[in-house]
Amino acid sequence: MGSINYKKIDVMDPDFTMLVTSTDVKMENNKIMLHGDDFPLFDRESVVKIIGYLNDGVTAMEGVVTLSIDKQLNIDVTKKSETKDRRSYLKVRTDAPATVRKVCFGEKSGRIMPLDEKVRLRDISVGGICFFSDRVFLAKQRIYLDLHGIKEGLNVQAQVLRKQRENRRYSYRYRYGCRFIGLSNLNQRIICEYVFKKELENYRKEQEKDLKIYD
Repeated sequence: MGSINYKKIDVMDPDFTMLVTSTDVKMENNKIMLHGDDFPLFDRESVVKIIGYLNDGVTAMEGVVTLSIDKQLNIDVTKKSETKDRRSYLKVRTDAPATVRKVCFGEKSGRIMPLDEKVRLRDISVGGICFFSDRVFLAKQRIYLDLHGIKEGLNVQAQVLRKQRENRRYSYRYRYGCRFIGLSNLNQRIICEYVFKKELENYRKEQEKDLKIYD
């Protein structure tokens, strides 16, 4: 398998419940070694799901625990999917809060106006975002978003692509679709992690609904 420079590893149980997250990662051949503090203890040969985050993508894996102490977790990887480019992930539904901090008027003038407009997200992907707001934004207008509902300090720029009037179903007047502009590698990875975790969360919710049908 070779040595791969994972920036972060998430470890989950077979039902995709998050158990361990670590950014102190070493990999040798098919063995992952995680270091940290207060790790939960696993039975030897426990089967786990693994998500590895790279600079340019995400890898899904499965493995078995070979060492489990409070400061270290070793896992032998038994299955590994091809790394997916993070831009290939579809958008996921979310109702996380966000704030529009600034808006830009005109490409030529570049005039920027401070703002403090609370909005509610509808969905997000690495490529863009959809949100609800009562405020009027213009097509092609550049806005500066604080995505604090996803991660504190996650500030991004986006361009408004379309506006749709809402029927008050969501208690907002408008829905906006935007594309991200100049998203840094770090912010791409943060959003990618969020999208992937929301996909798992939504998957678990669907499973729970199916189980209730047969109760």
